[in-house]
Amino acid sequence: MKRLRTEEPQLKAADYDQKVVPPVKVSSVEFQKTIAAYSGRRIGTADEIMLGRMARWRGIAGKITAFFCVLFIVSLLDGCQAQLRQQINVLNVLPGATEKITGPLEKRVSIQELTYTSSSDLIQLSFIEIDAGFWFGQPMWRALVIVSPHIKPGEYRLEVMPRDTVQKAQGLIPFLIKVYQDQLSLRQSFKSAIKRYSGISPWLVSGFFFLPIILGFGAIFLMSKKMEKLMVRSGKAEIYQVWGRMAGCEVAFGLGIKQGIHPGSCLTLLDENGRPVGVVVVQKVSETDSVAFVEEITGLDHRVKPGYIVSIDKY
Repeated sequence: MKRLRTEEPQLKAADYDQKVVPPVKVSSVEFQKTIAAYSGRRIGTADEIMLGRMARWRGIAGKITAFFCVLFIVSLLDGCQAQLRQQINVLNVLPGATEKITGPLEKRVSIQELTYTSSSDLIQLSFIEIDAGFWFGQPMWRALVIVSPHIKPGEYRLEVMPRDTVQKAQGLIPFLIKVYQDQLSLRQSFKSAIKRYSGISPWLVSGFFFLPIILGFGAIFLMSKKMEKLMVRSGKAEIYQVWGRMAGCEVAFGLGIKQGIHPGSCLTLLDENGRPVGVVVVQKVSETDSVAFVEEITGLDHRVKPGYIVSIDKY
């Protein structure tokens, strides 16, 4: 038997449809809905998608801000403990340093009436002024301690007193000047851990962290206001105040007469993840806010708290 040979027909260009179909523009929302139809996920409106994104951004901003708050508090506590542990009459310096010091006086006198004694001629004191104290107005002297670059490391004593005082004046605090050999040994004497290991004042560090905290809280506030508008537009609002925790408590949220709410309205209570957990009945209404009574709540493990959502839609 002869094998029959079949040949595919030759198609010409004229046989093809020459019409070009223009591409169809599909919005990102429609695209996500199409993907959701195949994946089985529920995708909401554009407002709901934007609301979800802003909720994630607000959560990230909250975590970053909380991190800076922890650093701010740690640096603040480090500065406070160093201030409390540092003796007011102890001065840590290097050879050749010039530092300002302040001391109390029993009564107000002129600079010419003050003198000092030092255990070393290489430590000198230059008086600047007599001024009133910040808290109680007690007279205070201010001066510069000038340490010679040729002094040896060690501890030296410095006392300030009126010139007409034969013995040590009562109430005047003697100063202990500790001279260190180099910068490394001086840093080891710092009471602040931040300043000891970095050489930076903890007050400066806390001030550095304060700015991003303010910016973070500002960003969270703006995003919360934007989310509130998006939620109200979709008939939802976050609970911002709770009286009580379980069923029978009262909650306040940002839906009012403008959104068609009136006393007796039954609304759905959702948790932070958008799952229905109960029903609230409106008791008091203003133009933009309402107070409602939590009439029903599913499950004993649900404790109503700020951040829960009230929705006009039934689930």
